[in-house]
Amino acid sequence: MREELGLDEDTVLVGMVARMKEGRGHRSLLNAWKQVEAKLPGVHLLLAGRGELEESLRREVEGQSWAPRLHFVGYRNDLPTFYPELQLKVILAPGNDGTCRAALEAMACSVPVLAAPRGALAEIVEDGITGKLVTEGDLSQTLWDLLQQPEDLLEMGRRARQVAVHRFTLSRQLERIHGLMTKLLEP
Repeated sequence: MREELGLDEDTVLVGMVARMKEGRGHRSLLNAWKQVEAKLPGVHLLLAGRGELEESLRREVEGQSWAPRLHFVGYRNDLPTFYPELQLKVILAPGNDGTCRAALEAMACSVPVLAAPRGALAEIVEDGITGKLVTEGDLSQTLWDLLQQPEDLLEMGRRARQVAVHRFTLSRQLERIHGLMTKLLEP
């Protein structure tokens, strides 16, 4: 990703992977980003995905002083290599199926997640441990706080990976389903 965008290894990358449509939080993220990016010249924001809002979002960003540090990177087929490039993943709304797979994918790749406490996100992200739960009104301040503590982000990423492997693997899910079925079938 860094090579594709012409960025060096020291560039901090924050990313959002989500269909670009109303209700997914892209505008909230861009509004928060406007408030913090000037103080963080070495940080770039990546928006991965496509959708009906993409052109509108591109027009809103066009000509902004911070536009060179915002990248629309399209639909990604390379998420196992994309996620590890990020220092922080933002997800502000569950996807269509409500599983919040994007949060789990990032966590499995040792990336902490900044998430709105909506739907399954409130259960997946352990606030202050594997990432941070945030309300829209606190988004810019929380982004600023997290990006000021790169060591904390690394530690959250390590813990996110541990939690993803322990709680959210297929074998763990099968174990839990088996336990539930056994319990339900007991006389």
